[in-house]
Amino acid sequence: SSLGEVYLNQSFIGRGGRRGREEGTRLAIHGTLHLLGYHHSGKRDTMRMEKLEDILFWRCEHVIS
Repeated sequence: SSLGEVYLNQSFIGRGGRRGREEGTRLAIHGTLHLLGYHHSGKRDTMRMEKLEDILFWRCEHVIS
């Protein structure tokens, strides 16, 4: 069973160089969190999701680098 799918437009993301790669990572994390049930419908939910995105992004960057 699948949680769903996250689609990223590589041609759009690729235009940004390193910044594009970072944005692509953030978008993948954001979409995955939505699949896991996180949302940003209110201020508290938004802050919680953004904090988790930052933590996961930092971890991904240290694994990828």
